[in-house]
Amino acid sequence: QVAPSAFPLKPELQISTKLSEVVRKNLEEGCMAEMVSLAKAKEQLLRGGLTTDEEIALQQVFQDEARHAALAWRTVQWALRSDGSDGSDGSDGSVREVLQRALHHLIRETPSDKSEKSETAALHDEVMSRSTIPWLRSLLQTQSFSL
Repeated sequence: QVAPSAFPLKPELQISTKLSEVVRKNLEEGCMAEMVSLAKAKEQLLRGGLTTDEEIALQQVFQDEARHAALAWRTVQWALRSDGSDGSDGSDGSVREVLQRALHHLIRETPSDKSEKSETAALHDEVMSRSTIPWLRSLLQTQSFSL
């Protein structure tokens, strides 16, 4: 049976008013995590073998994850276009700097070798190399990208 479980909230919720921090968290939790969830849902749908109810539920998950990821990417794009910060507000720097650091980290941490990896780790790396890294590059070069 497919059913929701407890919402995985930490005991405390930290909210930042610094745009660069909001973008960093949004990039991790919205762009990257949602894209991996989207890919997992699509992969399960393509494998088949689901009951009608499971397929309907997974289609809804897929559509929800796609909307969440698109909103996260649009938020990052908006923040990049709107940011005038140089880090003097005590943040980790401008939105551009946060995105550049994330891109460099992803490039270093996303190996091309797929051997001896769990299926989830391999899928994560595939999503990072095929979508996240190119989209970040495009955003940083042109402040736009296509979903």
